[in-house]
Amino acid sequence: VLDDEGELAQALAVRATPTYVILDGKGVIRWVHEGTAELEELRSAVLAALGEDGKDERAQNEGGM
Repeated sequence: VLDDEGELAQALAVRATPTYVILDGKGVIRWVHEGTAELEELRSAVLAALGEDGKDERAQNEGGM
């Protein structure tokens, strides 16, 4: 997300750059990490937000994924 005005950063109380915020399919914050992160760490956080099978609950309800 490009946040030129810093509105999202302020709303999420971002204190460092980079800050990663991962949301689940319902928009609930599931993981926040300040500073650099390893690819595997990001991958694990995304999969956890999607669910154990790696499929987004919304996509299943819409016939996707």
